[in-house]
Amino acid sequence: MAAQILHGGGTHLNSGNHWFDKTLQMPKKLYFNIGCEIKRDIEHAKQNLDILINDLDIHCFNFQRFGKELPKRHNLSPNSFIQVALQLGYYKVHNEVCASCDIASQRMFRGGRTDDIRSPTNQMLKFVLAFDDPTISVRIILRA
Repeated sequence: MAAQILHGGGTHLNSGNHWFDKTLQMPKKLYFNIGCEIKRDIEHAKQNLDILINDLDIHCFNFQRFGKELPKRHNLSPNSFIQVALQLGYYKVHNEVCASCDIASQRMFRGGRTDDIRSPTNQMLKFVLAFDDPTISVRIILRA
């Protein structure tokens, strides 16, 4: 299930429509004229995607120490809390911050589309660097 959510399962399943674009709001069939060169590029991209998917190992576990109520008690959104945790984990593994996306609803726009917002990497860098700074005391008390 995690792999399906992450990459759609490969080109033979849902990876071609991985982003699912919410629901089928105001559908309209589009026609494209695709030449041989573009078809070749598309096939090459599909092969590369399947290679990357086959090279990915996923290990999932059910974290039970606390849930969404902990960040809410500290006036944080659970989603933002997870985004920061992912950034910290990525930094610990790769020693650099990465661009990340978060889905934001734009309901005021026609069709209620969604778009992504990039995380503030300068602030995120300061945050993750604080975890390796011995002069900064990082202490979170978790209440059950």
